[in-house]
Amino acid sequence: MKESYDVIIVGGAVIGSAVAYYLSANPDFTGSVLVVERDPTYLKASTSLSSSSIRTQFSNPINVKISQYGSDVIRNFGDLMQVGDDKPDLAFHSGGYLFLANTQEQAQILKENHDAQISCGADVVLWSRAELADAFPHLNVGDIELASYGRSGEGWFNNTGLMYGFKNKARSLGVEYVTDEVVGIGRAGDRVNSVTLKSGQKVRAGTIVNCSGPRAALTAAWPVSTFRSNRGSAPCSSSTARSLPKARRTSITADCR
Repeated sequence: MKESYDVIIVGGAVIGSAVAYYLSANPDFTGSVLVVERDPTYLKASTSLSSSSIRTQFSNPINVKISQYGSDVIRNFGDLMQVGDDKPDLAFHSGGYLFLANTQEQAQILKENHDAQISCGADVVLWSRAELADAFPHLNVGDIELASYGRSGEGWFNNTGLMYGFKNKARSLGVEYVTDEVVGIGRAGDRVNSVTLKSGQKVRAGTIVNCSGPRAALTAAWPVSTFRSNRGSAPCSSSTARSLPKARRTSITADCR
């Protein structure tokens, strides 16, 4: 590990590794990248615990387009992330999301969302109660006013396969990974310019990217110390870190009466 890098990424699961890949694969970027990951087993990483699914059914066209791009990456992942003879297969399983409305108000929302989706070219269909019953005869559709179903571009895939694909490709392009933990952030004036690792080493950085998932607030809240350097990055201050309320995961229950 060197004493300084152009970019230091805190967190090396799927987001951190994806950032590392896209940086290193960009022909306009010629800098050095270090990824700091505290647990290389990724046992409790959000990536490992994710259901790793993708859908295009959103109300905002930007979200629809983001998912369409993601779907394209997943379909071509093996070719994009191939390193030597290793061509990762995400075992993508195509299966659409099914949204149901049992009030006229909810049906109107589905219609408005559908307009946004098809304006982006998403393969989403609206079904009446009878059409829903034909498609899924095992469902009790007696109280359903309208259904929305993704016919393609939706499904689920190998979560850790996505992460390791990005990671291995990034490393092949020169990105360095180190097993350690960021416990402090240095700055010159109002610009962050270094990290202090749990091992005691201080590493200078031009830019620091916080990809530590649910721990992102903890990373942002680390004490900021003055570290003189001519290098700079995005403005950052310890006063910007805020504690967020804990939120429960949503539980989904299937009622097949």
